Amino acid sequence: MLKRTKPYVYACSFCLKNHQQIARLIAGPNRIYICNECVMHFVDSEMLPDHNQQLVCSFCGKQQQQIANIWSGEHGVNICSECLELCVDIIAASSSHNA
Repeated sequence: MLKRTKPYVYACSFCLKNHQQIARLIAGPNRIYICNECVMHFVDSEMLPDHNQQLVCSFCGKQQQQIANIWSGEHGVNICSECLELCVDIIAASSSHNA
């Protein structure tokens, strides 16, 4: 007899919205995800991160000293300016393919 397992619900690691609540979800390593809404929020954000912390990007693993900026989510995940830029490119590419 086959066991029925619950399907894995993919969710943004920053805002916790699941894949059904958002337009685009970008995967990082170790089940880390960021949604298009959080990407745009960080891009538009004028809030600068605290440079006194020793943060590491959850996507590429670079330390805060190695990158221009890093943003922290409320749930223990971080994204650097380089990975954020890559996410913007991915969203733009997928939008142009869907147009």
